[in-house]
Amino acid sequence: MESSIDIAFKWLAFTPYGYTPLVSSELGFNGEHRNTFGLYVLGQGYRHYSPSLARFLTPDTLSPLYKGGLNAYAYCQGDPINHTDPSGHIAKRIYNHFSGKYNAGTLKRKLERLNAPNQTDLLSKENTFSKREFKHLEDHLINTSSFSSKLENEMKFKIQRDTLKSESPLSEKDRQSAILKNKLKIRALGDRKQSADTYLNTLRQFQPIKVEGKERFASPELIRDPASLIN
Repeated sequence: MESSIDIAFKWLAFTPYGYTPLVSSELGFNGEHRNTFGLYVLGQGYRHYSPSLARFLTPDTLSPLYKGGLNAYAYCQGDPINHTDPSGHIAKRIYNHFSGKYNAGTLKRKLERLNAPNQTDLLSKENTFSKREFKHLEDHLINTSSFSSKLENEMKFKIQRDTLKSESPLSEKDRQSAILKNKLKIRALGDRKQSADTYLNTLRQFQPIKVEGKERFASPELIRDPASLIN
């Protein structure tokens, strides 16, 4: 039987604005880094976003007259279901109907569906990845795996430091608490890296193929005519 810790790290639910009572992992909503205060530092340190308040803590320099929007503190223009805001400046649509660009979460769900096609599925745009989608998801998975490994190594260093009483700045009680907390973080990061690597291995099994005159990527199980493959 799985423990509550196993379940907590396997299933982590968020509200539309990214709030969750579980703050043990540094990787959180939309794959962004979450600090020890439960805040997301978006735009590589540009602004702090609070999911519990559903707003930024500081105003956007691009508001109200430019692309930041009228509300200088709003997250995703008040529509986090259909937008993300990794820059802390400008909300981006999860799916752009003009460019065909999905966000990583949508692409991973598409990968899950395409990896197990039905017998009735045909080679079409709906059942294949465009080159842009393939590259976007591949880059995201590589970055997720690499970032998880980097954080995991940082947690291991902290554990090693706190295990040696002479090198730790913490009291005995805080030292043991920090060691346990970092061990849980390592476990969560390991699960996240393993998940990213699994998705990446699955994605790289997709093969280039011509669909409606354009190069796309399809699951090997969906390619029933080898002559349609692009050499």
